[in-house]
Amino acid sequence: MKTLLAALILSGATVTFSQTPDPRDSIIIENRLTTRYYGMCGSAIWRIRVWITNKDSLENITLPLEIRASYQAGYATLSRPADCGPYTTASAFSVLLPAGQLPFQDGRFELYDGSPPDTFMFEASSDPTQEASKVPPNSTRRALIDIKFDTIKGGGGPCPIDSTLFPPSSTISFTNAAGYKVPVNFVEGYISIIAHPPFISNCPSNPFELLYGQTLSYQFTSFEGPATWSIFSGPGSIDPNSGVYTYTGQCHLCTLPVQIRATNQFGDIQDCLFLIAVGPKGDLNWDGILSSADVVLMLNCALLGIPPPVDAGLCDLNCDGVTTAADVVLHLNATYLGFPFPC
Repeated sequence: MKTLLAALILSGATVTFSQTPDPRDSIIIENRLTTRYYGMCGSAIWRIRVWITNKDSLENITLPLEIRASYQAGYATLSRPADCGPYTTASAFSVLLPAGQLPFQDGRFELYDGSPPDTFMFEASSDPTQEASKVPPNSTRRALIDIKFDTIKGGGGPCPIDSTLFPPSSTISFTNAAGYKVPVNFVEGYISIIAHPPFISNCPSNPFELLYGQTLSYQFTSFEGPATWSIFSGPGSIDPNSGVYTYTGQCHLCTLPVQIRATNQFGDIQDCLFLIAVGPKGDLNWDGILSSADVVLMLNCALLGIPPPVDAGLCDLNCDGVTTAADVVLHLNATYLGFPFPC
């Protein structure tokens, strides 16, 4: 249905006025820079202003608008009532004209569904019985409305707010005090969304030096608010909420690259690449080298059942789940002959 209506808008895009707009009649959409927000229904957490100038008194203003996504799929959604019900004039617009001017105000949202491009319309009219309800001539910018938004989301870049045709034939216009509809100079506005990736404030610049069997625990932090943490590549695990990374060194004299990723609520990411250098397998006293002291600890572990000061599981050098004389032979060969371990 929305596709058909969009086609109708495009087919009517050639509707024009017979005269050129007077330079004194204008509608100007504000340009604003913003970060992203996720507000509740009715929060109206962000607004953009619409200004007018007019050479004659006005009895009607018709303002159909289209809002499009940025080139990085950034978008802003209009404010809804607090109960998340259908869009209303009161929820989406704050009228800024002096009290009593153009008191009959209406919003049209039947083409609006919160996915770009979206079309909506504001219209305001005077009371025919009250001359004072018309907008008097004004040569300087006067605030007409604030357009209210609950959410600024997606990627960065400018989101255009442009004039459009609202079916069947509503175009942007003023109606002067004589009842004539006159064209208007329209100045397009932009919501420029700034993307803020979740800056990782403590990405290690130097390798972690880990003894074989030792457990590394390191908490990553994000400077730009909360983030969800994950491992993009490499060993270990990370808590998705706290950012605590853990890894137990289980490779012999290896250097491991690890890439962790922080993702914020808007889908922005930042990665951190770091290295873990693991010491020699069989280093049972955790002094960083294989020596005769480790051989003694290995003999005690295999033959006497006395565990080393680090972890009894580190005595299993052939990865068969038990500690036997076969593990002692592997340790002797590695310590004195430099032979590699089988696992």
